[in-house]
Amino acid sequence: MTEEKKPLQIPEGISYNCQGCGRCCSGFAVGLTLKDYDKVKDVDWASKHPQLAGIELFAHREIEFADGLSPFPIYTKAHPDGACPFLVDNLCFIHGTLGESEKPTLCQMFPYTFVGTPKGVFAGVSHSSMASVRNLGRPLLEQREMLEGMLELNKQLQAQLKEEAGKTDDNVALSSMNLAPGIPISWDEYFLIEERMLSLTRQEPFADTCRMWLSAGEILAEAIRLKSTAQDLSLISQFKPNLSIWQDKVPTSFENLMFALLCFRGLTWPLIRRRRIQNNQKPASRLDILRCVLGVLITKKMEFPNCGSVSIEKSTEKLDALSPEIDHFMRQYLYLKLFGKTYFGSAMGGLSVVAGFNHLVATALMSLIYGKACAMKKGEREIAIADLYESVLLLDKQMVLVSQTSGQMALMYDQGFASPRVFSRLLARMERSLS
Repeated sequence: MTEEKKPLQIPEGISYNCQGCGRCCSGFAVGLTLKDYDKVKDVDWASKHPQLAGIELFAHREIEFADGLSPFPIYTKAHPDGACPFLVDNLCFIHGTLGESEKPTLCQMFPYTFVGTPKGVFAGVSHSSMASVRNLGRPLLEQREMLEGMLELNKQLQAQLKEEAGKTDDNVALSSMNLAPGIPISWDEYFLIEERMLSLTRQEPFADTCRMWLSAGEILAEAIRLKSTAQDLSLISQFKPNLSIWQDKVPTSFENLMFALLCFRGLTWPLIRRRRIQNNQKPASRLDILRCVLGVLITKKMEFPNCGSVSIEKSTEKLDALSPEIDHFMRQYLYLKLFGKTYFGSAMGGLSVVAGFNHLVATALMSLIYGKACAMKKGEREIAIADLYESVLLLDKQMVLVSQTSGQMALMYDQGFASPRVFSRLLARMERSLS
């Protein structure tokens, strides 16, 4: 079946319409094709708005793009606070001045995602928008015509990048994948695993969300066992995870260290980097980063957005159980990532299924840690759904940065997150602290 004839698969229960808040236009640079850049490069932006005068609007990566080390040849150059330089009064100035068609293609498509498979093209939405995090707007199932238009735009973008990079191969994105490093699987095999994991989000009751994530990790571990022993992966449909093995497990020192570093990278370092820029300091050197990391490891404290200094050890203190609203949100989060298939493969820097899943688990854990820190700061006993929304928005943007890493860095991530159970003890501890 050709790409043009593949059916468009749309997730159930997922809604989105832009709410005009402008928050999605910050936190990461936007990639432009050379064709996108040609539309805006010669405009005298300084004469059109004083906010655009005297600043660099674009970062050039043409050399890295030609060498295959950058997904795009040009990027927008963000303000010190992380906002897009063209964000004026929370609105896109390119859109308002030149029209929607002149915006970078990525911006026109945002936050919709599309991944091609033998079963069709699977649509989804990125959680880098607060509207998509909160599931606001019309159901995507009622917006098929719009999504088909966005899919066509996505095809044009991929063709343009291929042409500009001088590529002549006809490989389809995600045509091959690994279950774990060194364990290749076919799409048919992947769908067997995904169907079993999707059942966790749609059919199976859990006392709390941590048990859902633990079960998903056990399913992947079983899939690796079946694949490594040359057994039929269809057996995964009957597999029932045994979570009692994690009942009394505590994280190892290495796991605590790894998770602390992930929290630093995802929640603390973006704050430090932004503050350095706002104070007109030079970009942080490796020594500066090392000093910050050592400070966190020695004091066991780090700064979270809108929360101040947070004790890592306090994150283990007990709070009330998660609300049904949060449980539903976490199920929807995992469902959408699985359905959209944006957590592994070429959509995620080439990561294996297991490594990509572990990034999702880390995001879930960090969101809960952030929610607990906010609750304790306010003297409350229950995590607020608004704080969870905030953390998922921030951390999903960090996942976008991971997806843009070079091949060598992606390989390091893949090897570092190769075990499906790398966060299981942390999940078990989190469950005990929220009961």
